[in-house]
Amino acid sequence: MNVKMLATHGYMTIDYPRAMRAAVEESMRDWQNFCRSPQVTKNLFKVGDRHIDGGYVDRRDEGTDAEQKEYFHVSKDRMPHLMKIAAACGMPAFIKHLDTLLSETTPVVLDCARAIGQEFNMPKLHALAEQGRNAWTFRFLHYIGAVQKGLLAKPHIDRKEMSLHLCETHTGAQYLTRDLQWKPLDVDAGKTVLFPSAGLQHHSGGRLKALCHQVVADNVTDGEDRYSMVLFADFLPDVEFLPQQKWEEPHPPGFNYTMPQKKFVQMFVSH
Repeated sequence: MNVKMLATHGYMTIDYPRAMRAAVEESMRDWQNFCRSPQVTKNLFKVGDRHIDGGYVDRRDEGTDAEQKEYFHVSKDRMPHLMKIAAACGMPAFIKHLDTLLSETTPVVLDCARAIGQEFNMPKLHALAEQGRNAWTFRFLHYIGAVQKGLLAKPHIDRKEMSLHLCETHTGAQYLTRDLQWKPLDVDAGKTVLFPSAGLQHHSGGRLKALCHQVVADNVTDGEDRYSMVLFADFLPDVEFLPQQKWEEPHPPGFNYTMPQKKFVQMFVSH
């Protein structure tokens, strides 16, 4: 792996281990089946604040903040609550794959954390990654394409430490270059993509920048459903990047590329 790409390109590509890809594809098939479930069944897995609690989220019912998508957050430390819900209605099949997904993705994430720590002088990064495994979050996404076109996911940076794009059923992911140009950021069956999130920009002292990205419905995906899966690896248990709704002022896409580090760290809260 070429971790120097994180500084030069904002992301890096990783060869996709066959067993990991198989686990991801099986989980994705089960996620798509869950999305076809009656809405009343899906709503049973709503568990609170979408920024904190995980579970099922339907972004169509959030007023002026609504988006045409639904998603589900799954992590080891959220499983006890999800199991209580599932005791009454049954556990969705894609959640049952969590242990397999963790066992297959953990070596990849830890190898990346070790290499990044060595290259960018963060010697504790590997240990922090290992300690935070139970908080790593798998996000299963469904963009409901039959009712939308154009921009599916607004420009944003992710809030944890690193993001690993595991699977996408359609093209359309884009990243913002340092000179503020949008370029494709697509995942294929042979390689996956890893990029820094806000936490890694914080941890690296600004040497690495959280990658601004968005999702668009291009000529292939207009009007079609789009499914994807991402792993958010959380290494910093004591601080967390504020969600955009709680920022003191709005910021344009790519704001963090040039923002002074002292100002950037003020966008975090301590636990």
